[in-house]
Amino acid sequence: MMVFALIDVATPTWGPMHEELGYSYEALNNSYAAGCASLAVGACVLIPFALKYGRRPIYIFSSCIHFGVAVWSARQQTVPELMMVNIISCFVGALAEVVVQMTVADVFFVNQRGTMNALFFWSTRVGASLAPMAAGYATTSQGWRWAWWCCAIIFGLLIFAIVFLYEETMYTSRAIEGVNATPDSDTITKGSDSKVPELSGTTTPDRSHESCSVHWIFSGTLISGPLSDWLILFLAKRNHGIYEPEMRLWIIAVFAPFVPIGLILFGVGLNSGWPWPILVIGYGMCSFGTAPAGTIALTYITDAYTEIVGDAMVAVTFTRNICSTMFIFALPPWIAAAGLQNVFITMSVLITAILFGSGIFVAFDTHHMPLEDEEALERKQHA
Repeated sequence: MMVFALIDVATPTWGPMHEELGYSYEALNNSYAAGCASLAVGACVLIPFALKYGRRPIYIFSSCIHFGVAVWSARQQTVPELMMVNIISCFVGALAEVVVQMTVADVFFVNQRGTMNALFFWSTRVGASLAPMAAGYATTSQGWRWAWWCCAIIFGLLIFAIVFLYEETMYTSRAIEGVNATPDSDTITKGSDSKVPELSGTTTPDRSHESCSVHWIFSGTLISGPLSDWLILFLAKRNHGIYEPEMRLWIIAVFAPFVPIGLILFGVGLNSGWPWPILVIGYGMCSFGTAPAGTIALTYITDAYTEIVGDAMVAVTFTRNICSTMFIFALPPWIAAAGLQNVFITMSVLITAILFGSGIFVAFDTHHMPLEDEEALERKQHA
């Protein structure tokens, strides 16, 4: 939560920084774009260290860097400093989008990951949405530098908590002397009475609407996470005890219709000057539909690529933040050329197509193979 809070508290301080330090709004926007680009590449560089040395050192390293960045941000005086604090905080902050998924895969069972990822996704949205509101209050009451000093204080407490309370979660198995290698897989997967379930082994709008958005996100994530955990147990039982990661994707279809309805309602209403309660409802519906999609997508990746979840999340994080960086520069001219209403309608169509595109993974499930086909394949391989 605090990593995303540190990244997003900057925008409420832009006005006072512009007045006090003379930063141009172009420089402020460029610093935000540089941060998004750093988010895309940070995980690519740092996650290999989490795979090599474990999760705990990375959590401590990340928290210490963010503490230093928060102090530096509170004392900055020049545009180069503005650029550097954004680049460093986002470069290291990219770890939060990946290493948490690695920890979830380390600690929790498959039927618990939906709930845990729902809590993680919600906490990131709370940090990204409510932190700017708190920063705005601190800026108006105590000055913009105190928005950063508050972050530094909280990160200092987090460092203490992680050092003394957090245990390493990465488990490295060691061979036992005198014990033979694991016997043929048939002795594990085939029994006279039952079969062990087979798991895959490779395996941001107007601030006045933010509190409503968080409430909708809270509802969507708390519903979708436990619901997906219950659904996979139900579907696995119907599938003769065999679980497939694609079973979670059915949840996206339940929440996806809220996204186009909410986007169109918000975009058309904003363009036409409709009353603010309608805009809040539209924005909330969109948040209610997109939050579960993010939760389920994270859990699907964790389930399907458990052993390489770090590498998988690095690719996802890189793609997502590159797209965010492109939108920063592409969105203003697009709105100027097509109009606000047409942009929202187009986005609603694209996002809906992407969400329902998850049905392709369900229809062409590459992880699942009928039992008879598995046995025939085994006989062919041993022939």
